[in-house]
Amino acid sequence: MFGKKKGQAAMEYLMTYGWAILAVVIVGGVLYYYGVFEPDLPDQGCPNAQIAVDGNAWEYSGEELRFVARNNAGQEITLTRAEVEEENAFAELDQSLGIGENSDQITITGLPEVEPGDSVSVDVVFTYDGALEDQTSSCNLMGEA
Repeated sequence: MFGKKKGQAAMEYLMTYGWAILAVVIVGGVLYYYGVFEPDLPDQGCPNAQIAVDGNAWEYSGEELRFVARNNAGQEITLTRAEVEEENAFAELDQSLGIGENSDQITITGLPEVEPGDSVSVDVVFTYDGALEDQTSSCNLMGEA
């Protein structure tokens, strides 16, 4: 007689907590399905580089990368080239920028085509003439196309 009581108590325990655990798993699955655990990260630029690109001031669509560069070099410079080395794509430039000034829009073409929403990471290398000699500055742009 005592054996049946122990089995019944164990079964009631498993049923009570089993349904609660099942409910938690279902709610977690629904939240995961709707992307609650994958927050949208803002596009990232390189605001502290010698030649900076703001995280909100660039766009990669199709086979083109478009952005605006800012002179953080601490001297007046002339941008001469913006290049994505790993893709052998570049834009020849001739833009003089004072300290803290923004460039005109720069477009680099010939990059691998991306679809809207794809995650991208692009390393851009700038070449510029400064007071002393030609210099370079690199910038990694990460975000969604």
